[in-house]
Amino acid sequence: NDFGDVVEKTLLYFTITRWVLLGKVISRVLELWDPLNEYFLNFLPRIQKSQLNKNEKYEKIKSNLTSNVVKIRLQFVLFLCENIFDRFLTWFQQEEPLIHLLYRELSELFYLILAQFLKYDFIVGKSGGDLCDIDFKLNEKQLNSKNIRIGERTRKQLNALTQQEREDFFKDIRNIYHGISKYFKLNLPLKNSFIRDLQILHPSMKNAQDVDQIIRVARGVPDLLIDNEIDYLRNEWLAYCIEVIDPKWIIKNKQTDSSGHEHITYHRIDFYWNNIFEITTTNGRPKYPVLTKLIKNILIISHGNADVERGFSINENIISSNRSLLSQLSINSLRTTYDTVKNSNGGYSHNVCACLTI
Repeated sequence: NDFGDVVEKTLLYFTITRWVLLGKVISRVLELWDPLNEYFLNFLPRIQKSQLNKNEKYEKIKSNLTSNVVKIRLQFVLFLCENIFDRFLTWFQQEEPLIHLLYRELSELFYLILAQFLKYDFIVGKSGGDLCDIDFKLNEKQLNSKNIRIGERTRKQLNALTQQEREDFFKDIRNIYHGISKYFKLNLPLKNSFIRDLQILHPSMKNAQDVDQIIRVARGVPDLLIDNEIDYLRNEWLAYCIEVIDPKWIIKNKQTDSSGHEHITYHRIDFYWNNIFEITTTNGRPKYPVLTKLIKNILIISHGNADVERGFSINENIISSNRSLLSQLSINSLRTTYDTVKNSNGGYSHNVCACLTI
């Protein structure tokens, strides 16, 4: 318990490659705000007074700790992390295929940011590429300082600011929101028709009217399908749309809580499609060979850089100092073995059957 208390009271170090931890870093700083004040403003000046004279780093720390504006800015950034960004960043750290949900999630993320500082009438009913067409800097679209979203904990601390500090703070808040929105507008693929069409892979999009969407996806993957296969794909999709799907392929678990609310856990998207791929015709042949070929190649597309970085870490552990000359074939074999063990019998190597199917 003593060790746990010590760990909980240490500052976390933020690095740009671990951006998902930003909220936790700020939360720890705010939690230790009073002890930090005591240490830097009272304790250090008593025991190291001569060393602190004209020390630029110390003066900067002192200025930040004695500023109410700095603390309230940190509280605002924590509000953004906890209420908007953390859910998105944490969710997309998952290893399972999520490329079919990327467009919807990015659209929702951009919408939530705009909803923090723009009037509802200007964003209602907007999604996807339409959000990129909004001129979010027009004065008539802005929420006033009373209604702009800064978080309840942040708003309660406004009384500690002077009138000028408060005006400067809200100006900074608008600049932050405008900066985020500008970055999203320039970088989010909300006008990318290929990413938008990938939503067709979701089980709820099983509709014959969307057949043109799956054809556009097929055409968007270069050198994968030949012309005849794209023609076959249309018929396979229409047949898939009238296929009777076992709900167990979609729903993993259902639970009802004490309040009578039902909570549903869904299977991964690749679990659903693997069951579709195994459907055969009356003579035992695969019923959807072209659809299988297309969707397998789509689901391997990474939805972010988290899984890629995770792969680099695994490779780094495999290629130790005494195995630095491994060939690419050897590394791929080791990764295949690693993934097989991870996904078999709880991830324990001694439970994996050593057979040809591996």
